[in-house]
Amino acid sequence: MFSPLLRGRAFVRIVYMLLFDAAVLWILFSWQYLRTLFPGGEDWPGAGGGLANAVMVGIAALVSLWATRRIPPTWKDAIVFWRTRNAFPARRAFSQLARNDYRYRPETLQQKTGPFPADPIGQQALWHSLYRKFAYVPIIRQQRTQYQLCYEIAALSLMLLFPMLVLVGIRWSSQSVLLLGPGFLLGQYIMFVVAAHWTANELIKGVMALEAMVGNDLAKPET
Repeated sequence: MFSPLLRGRAFVRIVYMLLFDAAVLWILFSWQYLRTLFPGGEDWPGAGGGLANAVMVGIAALVSLWATRRIPPTWKDAIVFWRTRNAFPARRAFSQLARNDYRYRPETLQQKTGPFPADPIGQQALWHSLYRKFAYVPIIRQQRTQYQLCYEIAALSLMLLFPMLVLVGIRWSSQSVLLLGPGFLLGQYIMFVVAAHWTANELIKGVMALEAMVGNDLAKPET
């Protein structure tokens, strides 16, 4: 539905998130190095040297970022929405989401759009035509940015999970460390998948609410 949001300020936010992940993973994989820095740290479970882990985590982060930018959109949709066809939730914009919005009555929206389509492709097309009218509105732009950030970070989290599993095999020394790194990334992936679904629904409902309550009065004038 939308082009990848990996540029400008959004790209910087994604890089910050990747740096945070890399720092957490380095800590999880570097107990053996870190325990030498604190009194009594000799009793901590070990998982390899600090510098070696930093290099490998850095390489894994760069590979995951490159892979996230290069994979086909249908693959990314499958990662985030767990389906490849009509993945964006606008496929049910008028059959479900429009009927569950307290801000307007479905009949009000239908008076402006005409009969609601029942098939997913038709619902996608009708919603996207409404989105083009209000894409410039600040609240819609903000909702789109929030959705795309969650979408990209969810995909990035899963792409980072695979090289982390390789690192576990290379640097593994205890069962607890084996679970911590991948478990952290899996939890982050699930959290941002949920956030991507929620923000997508909010974007879809926001566009339909503007059409129902304001309509052409707020639509961008033709040039």
